[in-house]
This record gives sequence, C-alpha cells and structure tokens, in this order.
Amino acid sequence: AVVSTQSTGNNLMLELKNYSVNTMAGKEVQASGMKLGSTADVQGQQMGVIPANTQLQTSLQVTTETENTPSHVQLLINTTNNTQIKAVMIFAEGIFNGESHVVHPPIGSISSSLSVPIFPPKDAPIDLHVKTFVGYKNSTQFHVFELSRQLPVLCVDT
Repeated sequence: AVVSTQSTGNNLMLELKNYSVNTMAGKEVQASGMKLGSTADVQGQQMGVIPANTQLQTSLQVTTETENTPSHVQLLINTTNNTQIKAVMIFAEGIFNGESHVVHPPIGSISSSLSVPIFPPKDAPIDLHVKTFVGYKNSTQFHVFELSRQLPVLCVDT
C-alpha cells in the first residue's frame, strides 16, 4: 500500500511539473513576442505552443477494392493550421490485434494531414476512439486531441 501511494504521489508530482513547464513556456512565448508555432527553450526542453484555435477535422472515405487491396475505409485526419500530426492511436473492438492501432508517419512525411486505412468486418457497427498527437516540427511535447467516430454498419460491402 505504501509503495502504491508513493508511486501515485510521484506520478502526480511529474504531472504537476509538466503543467508548470508548459505554463512557463506559454509565458515566455507571450513575453518575448514570439509567434505561436515557434519553440521556446524552457529548462532545456523544446516546448511547442500550438494556437488555441487549432482544430482537428476528420472524415471517412470508402475506398473500393483493387487488385492488391480489399475494400476499406480511409480515416482522413487534418489540422486547421500548420501544426503537424505526429502520431494517431485508434482504439476499436474487433478490427485491430490488441484492440488498438498506432500510426507514426515517417519523419520526412509528417504533415498537417494523415490517412489511416481501416478494414472493418462486414455488417458490424464499429466505434472508433481516436487520439491524435499534434505539435510542431521540433516539439517534444504534444497536444492530444481525442474524438470518437462511428463507422456505419454497411460502410464497406466486401
């Protein structure tokens, strides 16, 4: 019980430190007149401060079967400004091994948009829970956007 309480306390202290560093980075950016999207060096860490009006847009697109690929749904994810999508985590029952799928675009391909192919089973409604990590090119900490989308029952007829 003591070890568990000590571990919880350490985790809370680390989280509090991260909030403190992020607050300092925001204040430093405002005080220096730096534009949002640039990075501030706070306590030796590159902190990227994304604009408050950054939004994540998603859409679903059905892709028909080709010679090499069966019919599937493309989850298209975009940001509304020049922030970049560093990674996407998708949680869904019955689609992925281990119930989750993580996409990390190659470093040279990181951009403000990302397309993730999803191969749902036939005639089954699927709830997708998506976490998208958004930041700037040199950011080491990211904003996490969370959203849920539902795939329609007959979105892909295989």
